This record gives sequence, structure tokens and C-alpha cells, in this order.
Amino acid sequence: MNIAFLLKLVFMNIFQAIQSGNLQLVRQMLELDQNLIHAIDPRGFSTLLLASYFGNEALTKLILQFE
Repeated sequence: MNIAFLLKLVFMNIFQAIQSGNLQLVRQMLELDQNLIHAIDPRGFSTLLLASYFGNEALTKLILQFE
């Protein structure tokens, strides 16, 4: 891991990474902690629901791979 990734990880949660469409960061976060796949945001959205809500097919497929 590089320092830029660690800084992003500190300042961005999984939901923010999904909303920004950052496929690489979401992948790295899920590789570090596969339990994030089951996270629910304050509005009740799961990671899968959020990725599909924003129409991001690549992120949706990635999340499905971890389930």
C-alpha cells in the first residue's frame, strides 16, 4: 500500500468511495475488510444497493464478487 491510498482510506468511508465511483479504492477496502460488504449507511443503504443506485455496473459487479 502506498501513502496516498492510506490517506484516502482515512478520509473516505466505503460509501463515499462508492458514490465517487472509485473502483480501485472500493476493491482495496473490501480486500482489507470483507465485512464492509455488509455495511449499511445511515439511510439504510447497503453497499450493493448504493452501487446499483448510482448505476455503476463495474462497482456492482465487484461487490457481488465479494458476497
